[in-house]
Amino acid sequence: MSGRTALAVPDWRVANPECNAPLTTIRVHAMRFAGAQEEAHHSVQMVKTVAAIDAQSSERRQQRQQALERFRRATLRRVQERLAQERSAKRDQDAVLQANLEQYMAATRQQMRRLASQRAAQLQQANRSALDRERDKIRANAMAARSALLSFSKTGQAATAAPDRSPPPVPAKHATGRDATAFWARPASAGGRQVAPSKGQLANLGATVRKWEMVQERTRVRAEAIMTLRSRAQQRRPQQQQQLNGYPTTTTTSVKGSVVETMADTMEGDAILSDAGIERLSMENNVGHVEDRHERVRRYAEEVRAKNRLSASASGRGASKEHARRALLERMRATGVPIPALCACGLTVFSDPASTGHCANNCSFFRNPAAFDRAVDSVLQSIVQ
Repeated sequence: MSGRTALAVPDWRVANPECNAPLTTIRVHAMRFAGAQEEAHHSVQMVKTVAAIDAQSSERRQQRQQALERFRRATLRRVQERLAQERSAKRDQDAVLQANLEQYMAATRQQMRRLASQRAAQLQQANRSALDRERDKIRANAMAARSALLSFSKTGQAATAAPDRSPPPVPAKHATGRDATAFWARPASAGGRQVAPSKGQLANLGATVRKWEMVQERTRVRAEAIMTLRSRAQQRRPQQQQQLNGYPTTTTTSVKGSVVETMADTMEGDAILSDAGIERLSMENNVGHVEDRHERVRRYAEEVRAKNRLSASASGRGASKEHARRALLERMRATGVPIPALCACGLTVFSDPASTGHCANNCSFFRNPAAFDRAVDSVLQSIVQ
């Protein structure tokens, strides 16, 4: 035997030559094997985790879809309920509006019928003569006073028996306070017995009648004063018109026939006497002042004739003056005589008086046709002289 000793090799190494590698290589192979095993295990776990996550996601998605469906159904139900409530409220509101409209239309028709009846009554009352209206007014006042007197007896107790069926009294046409007192002093039937008014009642009645007569007199005096003022204003109107325009307005009135026809014609021509004056004259005629009325009508007709004569003469003079003025202006325009302007605004003697409104506001002719006419007349007179 040699000096070197041989190592004994186990049988497993001989049978597995790959195991003869170093220890590091063996460890690497072992780690790779363990990693492969662990990776396989992790893959299985990951697959299981992914499957669980997918299951949870699908479940949550299904839950969200179910919740969304429930919300959609609840919202749809609430919207339908809200629409139903709105439709019901609108129907109720339309019903209320229709009822109010029908009530308003009914009230309007009733008011229109009432106004139409009142208007018809007013027209019927206006168509009646002044004498009928005055007689009805006196009769109404008399009946009111009589009912006031019959409301109590002579001893102060009220008369509660059957109403008086006697015909209404007709007052005298020209009854004064004394006549009315004598008329009311007659016994009146009340409660089936004759009851005469007392002295105090007669005194009160006389005071009422006198007060009514005073009111009528004041109304008549006021109407006469108004007529006087209107007549004076109508008489002053031609002079004012002449001062403004330089010539009066023409007013012609034909005086024909009797005194009454003359009064009617002059009223149509000059409109001096208004409807109130005509009604007052007719009332005075119906009341009975015939002689005084004819005297006033005659005096009025004479005044109107005199005024018409003055107006006709003044209008004739004004017309002749205007004709001469126009003829002179036409002659000057035909001959071409140079005439300077009357003002800085360019107005000449041939300008229209209505064009003074276009002058400057500091011009003497601004909206003053009368001053322009006077200036033109002055220029024409200086040329003629």
